[in-house]
Amino acid sequence: MNVSDNIRAVRTKKGLSQAEMARRYGTSPEFYHRLEKKDKTLTLEQVEKIADALGVTVAELLDIALEPKIDALRVEQLEKENLRQLEEIKSNQKKIEEYEGRLLDKDLIIKYTRKEIATVENLFKANIAYIYDNIKHDQHVGTLYYTNANGDEKYIAYNSLSKEEADKLFDFDNIEVVLNEDEEKYIIDEMFNNPKYAELVAFLVSSGFIDDEKILQAYKAKYPNFSSSLSFAYHNHLMLSGRKIVEIMSKND
Repeated sequence: MNVSDNIRAVRTKKGLSQAEMARRYGTSPEFYHRLEKKDKTLTLEQVEKIADALGVTVAELLDIALEPKIDALRVEQLEKENLRQLEEIKSNQKKIEEYEGRLLDKDLIIKYTRKEIATVENLFKANIAYIYDNIKHDQHVGTLYYTNANGDEKYIAYNSLSKEEADKLFDFDNIEVVLNEDEEKYIIDEMFNNPKYAELVAFLVSSGFIDDEKILQAYKAKYPNFSSSLSFAYHNHLMLSGRKIVEIMSKND
């Protein structure tokens, strides 16, 4: 809309005819009609006189003329802002998807690592148990308790039997080796002092996976300056320790 269009809009809104406007303006109806028909370029003086005739200020009349353009500009700015926000949302959504993917990968890595650590932990505990039992049976430590074919309970000092005699007794399914406190301590001390097992036992216990309190106390007494609480980096090293276990066990066979 131009100024002439706004003049006509304001006049119509105020209920004024062109004849009345011509009278207020001080001109003929024909001339005024040409003003609203845009047949004549309006001068500032003409705009001022028309504003007076309409009872509005020139600024108000010009504001009316600019208002649709301002509204259109605001709409355009809003559209641009909306597009910018939409792009920002899309970008953030993409980042969220990337972060979710990373978290999923992280969860899988953590799950896999925990599984691997659990495997190593079970392996280490199994080896400690194997060494403990190996010393017990190799050196005939403890007392054998079993029930014979007649249902009689029997207790026999393990070290009183030869290997062949002990092997025959172990044909009984319900036989077990009973250890007293001193015998347990002897086996644990032997684990750390016997060259056949000491290196492997120290390595296994240093992993932090062994939770037997008596074995841990013996380890701390043997190695007072070495902590069994390891860094994650060392735990990663332990993931490859199966090869070392096999290597040490091969030397002992």
